[in-house]
Amino acid sequence: MIGKNDYNLMDFSSTIVDEYIRARMKFPKMASPHEGYAIIKEEVDELWELIKQNKGKSKEAADEIRQIGAMCLAYQLEVILGELYNSSEESKSAQKENNVQ
Repeated sequence: MIGKNDYNLMDFSSTIVDEYIRARMKFPKMASPHEGYAIIKEEVDELWELIKQNKGKSKEAADEIRQIGAMCLAYQLEVILGELYNSSEESKSAQKENNVQ
């Protein structure tokens, strides 16, 4: 059963996906667990700085939370699933090319 707060969850989830897509248009995929950890840690450190400035409930903090969520999604897709995810994306591209011809 969907409750009244579930719509906020769905909205939040979609903003994470949007942020992931935006980041991938700007930056390359994560190349390793070490790189993924460093990226996520950088985002968490930026949130921590806002919290220390008593801005933990600000718009900037909300932006950092979305970036953290997007980078966690990136870690799952690109590092943990890795080749499975990449081959799926390549397969989709090949299907699109075949449909165009």
